[in-house]
Amino acid sequence: MCFNQSTIVGLNRYNWDGEKIYFDPIVPSHRAVVGKSSKVTYELDVREFLTSNWNAVIRKVIEEDVIAYAKSIDANLALFSKRGEGGFDYRALIIAQFVGNTIKYQSRKQNDPWRFPEETLMIKEGDCEDIAFLLGSLLLASGISAYNLRVALGKIKTIIDGEENSFDHAWVMYKRESGKWMVLEPLDLVSHRKPPKSTRIQLLEQPSCRYHYMPHFLFNTEHLWVVDNNQHEPLKDIVNKVWQRMDPRFAGFVHYNIIHAALSDAPAWVVSELDRRFTHIVPFIDSTIVDEPDWPSGHHPYDHFDSGFIQQAWDRVGDRLSNFKANNHAIGHFAWAAHGIADFYAHSSYVHFAKLINPASDGGHATLYDPANPLAGFETTPQYTQGLFDFNRFSINTKLYPYNHTHAAKDWEGQIISGRYGQQPDSRPKDVFEKLIKLPADVTSQADFSKRGGLPHHNEIAVDEPKPSAQHRLYQTQPAPDKTDREYYANQYRWRYFSAIQHIRQSFWNNWKI
Repeated sequence: MCFNQSTIVGLNRYNWDGEKIYFDPIVPSHRAVVGKSSKVTYELDVREFLTSNWNAVIRKVIEEDVIAYAKSIDANLALFSKRGEGGFDYRALIIAQFVGNTIKYQSRKQNDPWRFPEETLMIKEGDCEDIAFLLGSLLLASGISAYNLRVALGKIKTIIDGEENSFDHAWVMYKRESGKWMVLEPLDLVSHRKPPKSTRIQLLEQPSCRYHYMPHFLFNTEHLWVVDNNQHEPLKDIVNKVWQRMDPRFAGFVHYNIIHAALSDAPAWVVSELDRRFTHIVPFIDSTIVDEPDWPSGHHPYDHFDSGFIQQAWDRVGDRLSNFKANNHAIGHFAWAAHGIADFYAHSSYVHFAKLINPASDGGHATLYDPANPLAGFETTPQYTQGLFDFNRFSINTKLYPYNHTHAAKDWEGQIISGRYGQQPDSRPKDVFEKLIKLPADVTSQADFSKRGGLPHHNEIAVDEPKPSAQHRLYQTQPAPDKTDREYYANQYRWRYFSAIQHIRQSFWNNWKI
């Protein structure tokens, strides 16, 4: 959903707090004892690769180097040091950026020792595990509790345009103030992965990327946990084996995205924080951080403009923008509002009927929707009894809606619609993500909820990918002979994409007071 190009899948399958404590944290160090032959090595506790929050060297780096870096990017030092709301997430963001701008990725040979954080700092390079150990140690030294931090050892499976590959991997899990675990990906942080400064947008060339993180072990300074995913290897084997490593250039695919295009002149810390919060809710954002609004367990159609809840969703966007205006450091409110704005253009029928501005140009877009004057942007009145949007072309949920397609079209005549999603029961087979969704009672108990079963399914009409899915039924999928023809998917995608950019940009600067 949501102009989605790159997605982490399966993150909520795992208990990132740890399944059960593993009482054998001893691993081979692959290090020579000082003064002895290189063949004489010793064992150590894997938790030693994370320094305690009292480590003087790491604390000095926080107090001097990280602060100097924060000043260089005009970060908010008061928020960085704050121990109240927003402070911990902001501190994690700045420290992750510091690591990314300080440490280079360097793959090493078989059984080379894992490096301690002080060593990685000194030589300013490391493998994924070295960078993960350093990042975790810096987060702990900054005052973030070990309760909210895990280093994960396991595998990552990449699915790039349908091709699957698995790699051995290490990464950091950080529990946000919202209580949601998020990935801090070492290969996404390192300096050679910085996106180019150009904000020119590539529309149809990005690969479709999916990433599945599969932890075998989790640890912090206190405990080591085993994750029961039926695939875990003994800890010593993970350390001993030759790792099948992922090339960082292959791992992330720096995608130009709506946020970078819309907020190219916003403070860098704002854009970075938005990237970290909703990596895949808006097109082409870097793929290695999980998105808060798209967690299936918390799905609400008002957050995504699903099932025809257009006015209700705009009310929610408005509330979040008001909260952001009241406190511009509350980036989460803007992140969720931006998610909703992007979803409106991707999911709804608005652009199909809207007035278009410079439609043949690369940046052509629809007249921006005005929730206070919903009819102002239309070129033609929405109707669903003929043409591409004839409801007879789509499915209806016969288990919820007792009437036929013609009746459903009359129910929604003159209104903006969006596709149904997550309805239970639904006569149409659900995809893997939809099966995880349980709509809240405040939605399903509404008197007109059954009416929403007469809407086409989200997957049949949404335009949130550069290329249509196999389930898409609305627009023609072959190359458009005319860049102004509304019947072609590529044109619709372009207009919706740039409408979202324009609307998000406008919403940010209208509410930015710092």
